[in-house]
Amino acid sequence: MSVFQVNPNDSRNLIWFKMLGLIALVPLLAVAVVYGSGHAMTQWSSRDWPGTEMVITAVDQSSNRAISYTYEFEVDGVNYTAQGRTTETVVTPDQIKALRSKYAVGTQHNVFFNPRDPGAYSVLKPGGNFAMQAFLVVLALVALVRSCTAICKFWSFTSASVEKG
Repeated sequence: MSVFQVNPNDSRNLIWFKMLGLIALVPLLAVAVVYGSGHAMTQWSSRDWPGTEMVITAVDQSSNRAISYTYEFEVDGVNYTAQGRTTETVVTPDQIKALRSKYAVGTQHNVFFNPRDPGAYSVLKPGGNFAMQAFLVVLALVALVRSCTAICKFWSFTSASVEKG
């Protein structure tokens, strides 16, 4: 039995508990859809952004899977500081060592920036991980629709049971 299904043998309290849980889930899913779709659109548009050179100024490796770094770049004579995180898949100690040397302080890389507001958003890889973002947005949207339909079913089930009893 799924959380989205109503069993006629469930107690009224359990049915209301399921319904309230789904009602609480709806705003979270809505926020995920809105935020995720905005983030996915930004990643998609970054494919057309101009690039420039950047220099890594600080590195923080608090996990064995990724490296966070701070970098600086210049656009039209204005300096910008941003933060990033590696997206490469790291599994072995040799891969971690290679990633540390690739993103060491002082190394230079290409950075792509939003031409309307370079300080707001910049990326090392244009297009980013658009496919994954789009998939997660669609998944959240499906869950949102499914939750809303389940709430309607719960509501009609509880209304029918109130009318009977």
